[in-house]
Amino acid sequence: MEISLDWFSHCSYSLSIILPIMVLYLKLQLQFIHMFLFFSCSSLPPFSSSSTILSGINLHGTTLQLRIEEGKITNLHDSNSGLDYEGTWIIPAFIDSHVHLAYYPVSQELLNGGISAVIDLAAPVEFLSQNLQPLEIKRSGPMITSMQGYPTQSWGSNGYGIECADEQSVEDNIIELHNLGAEIIKLPLTSPPTLTDPQLNRAIQAAKNLGLPTVTHAMTNIQVARTGQAGVDILAHTPTEILNETSLSLWEDKTIISTLYAFGSTNSVSNLSQLYQRGAKILYGTDLGNTQDAGISTNELLLLAQTGMSNADIIDSGTSIPADFWGFSELGYIQEGYNASFLVLDADPYIDISTLGRPLEVWINGEKRE
Repeated sequence: MEISLDWFSHCSYSLSIILPIMVLYLKLQLQFIHMFLFFSCSSLPPFSSSSTILSGINLHGTTLQLRIEEGKITNLHDSNSGLDYEGTWIIPAFIDSHVHLAYYPVSQELLNGGISAVIDLAAPVEFLSQNLQPLEIKRSGPMITSMQGYPTQSWGSNGYGIECADEQSVEDNIIELHNLGAEIIKLPLTSPPTLTDPQLNRAIQAAKNLGLPTVTHAMTNIQVARTGQAGVDILAHTPTEILNETSLSLWEDKTIISTLYAFGSTNSVSNLSQLYQRGAKILYGTDLGNTQDAGISTNELLLLAQTGMSNADIIDSGTSIPADFWGFSELGYIQEGYNASFLVLDADPYIDISTLGRPLEVWINGEKRE
């Protein structure tokens, strides 16, 4: 059978008309599908399968729809539904500003009890390199003390203090501790023998040159006045001897770590009350190791309440204030961009402070502790 050239010409002509029409039709179909998907999904917030949303949880009178992604709080008022947390309250995980974890190694128990970060204020040098994540920690390493000074002749004989014979030894040891990772310098000034005034002044200046805060163990009026006059930054404990006007005035604009329950002194409660009223910065701390409550201490909270501190100020002393003071930049607040480290409570802690000691749940970096 012969096929004429006219037939080929006719087919080519037909295809030249039909093919562009078909291509145009397919393009229109694809554009329609794209527009449908865009308008169907654009009204929805981005959602990841790894997200967790806590619906209805209460933050100091505000109901949240709290969204967590990759360990962070990413939205306080998410529009998606989530896990039912109505009838519960949320508060940031606490920071304990005085612990001894080399002496009493309970980092996992602290996390389970609602503590997300700690300040370790005396440990052997080897402890400076230990990884305790996800617990965040800043450490002093050994105390800088005099020859045969506290605590080397008692509970801290196994490396918890470095004995210094002179001013140069003080400075050299502080520089070495800094090189090993110490972020705080602790200077005990309790019963004799203690650092001399020249040694103390050299220690404070050496720490200041390195950008390190100084903290002291001082319990009596004489000790507290001496450290205040020398320029120490922080009291590691609330003193146990009733403070006179000189001591109070020296410390009213500085920082005190509470540790009220560790010593069980009504004098300490009175001293902290006076310092609180004068505007001193108060940090929640337990002296863990001396005490054995691995979590948020209800006993410490109740004693803080006896000083006249409001529940809001007590909460701040364990959350936002130490986070800002010590530089834990992603802790201490329930805010977008911060670590999802918080407590879920059965009552409003701004009304019942003791609820902090019995959390229903503890979340650290977006993970619920079991």
